[in-house]
Amino acid sequence: MPRSDRGDSPAGKNTDIINSRLYYAKLISRNSAFKLSPFVCWADKSCKPPPPSLFAHCTFFQCSGFIMASKCDCSSVNASRCSVFSCTGANAPSEFKCGLPKECPGDEFAFYLKSGIANILGPRICFEGKIIMSGVMNNIKRGMNIVLVNGGTGKVEKFESFDMYSGNVEDLLVFLKEIRKETLVLVASFDDASTILTDEVRNIFANLGSKEIETLGFRDAWVFAGAHTIQGNSIYEKILKNNETNNKYNGWPDLVDLGDCFPKNL
Repeated sequence: MPRSDRGDSPAGKNTDIINSRLYYAKLISRNSAFKLSPFVCWADKSCKPPPPSLFAHCTFFQCSGFIMASKCDCSSVNASRCSVFSCTGANAPSEFKCGLPKECPGDEFAFYLKSGIANILGPRICFEGKIIMSGVMNNIKRGMNIVLVNGGTGKVEKFESFDMYSGNVEDLLVFLKEIRKETLVLVASFDDASTILTDEVRNIFANLGSKEIETLGFRDAWVFAGAHTIQGNSIYEKILKNNETNNKYNGWPDLVDLGDCFPKNL
């Protein structure tokens, strides 16, 4: 799949992409097969696809962390089935760090977490306006994707992905046991984050403030931010259970995301 920090607008002119990032749209064809295609946010804050012929039969795009329920611009393919898509105005990418709708105070860190979509579109972890882990950066994998940040300085100290379906849980245990008291922990799941979970791993996350880790199950979508210094349960956590009746995708729930301001030195 091509990746670039520049692209051609539908008018054929080269335009800088917002934040110099290439975002991806998740497409669903008429037979429900998953596909991935490039999707860009242009410097005028409109969100438009590359040549329309690539985007027939799509159902929604993703732009800077927001899911847009709209069809694509495929007017040159079959205008009767599609409408022009953009995310200008209220739906344009936020000017605040990590796409938040507000600016975080000076004594708090901005962060945004997004779980993966099924086993197709990877998760995203943003901290203080910088994408730390994402599919575009090619540093995520199925399972748990974790970023460790110094809770005082905001320096990203380490990030890693752990295959929680067929990987080695001991690798995750070593990683978790090295977390210091003042460290902020950011987590986003992708595909499945629970198959090889042990009680010891669950207890460590519980001590970081996670409530949902106790019942995290197969293919549940989960995002979490916590630290050893949190008293009780972290307020920075979301989960969507894998439920055959309510799943958005065949075998997977919808994504979950969470953006907020995390207190320094909590």
